[in-house]
Amino acid sequence: MPADLKFFFQVQKSPITSRILIAFAGSAGYGSISSADVRVTHRDGSVATGTILPLKGITEVILNGTNEPDRVEIIALMTDGRTYRVYDELVP
Repeated sequence: MPADLKFFFQVQKSPITSRILIAFAGSAGYGSISSADVRVTHRDGSVATGTILPLKGITEVILNGTNEPDRVEIIALMTDGRTYRVYDELVP
């Protein structure tokens, strides 16, 4: 990802329900995110997906997680058509 592009996402997992909140918190630099595809992969291989659409006012998605660590990936699609993996981490 180019150094002048920075994207801020908040990822929080509820300790009670294991649901995962993914929220677009803004960007710095030149360029706008058209959408962000979110993928949560559980330890058993099952997957939950969602889409954030900041330009349409949809800035967050809540997906089911598990009591185990879940892998959260966020792929941002820019308004110019480029894509970037902006987040890829295990969420305990």
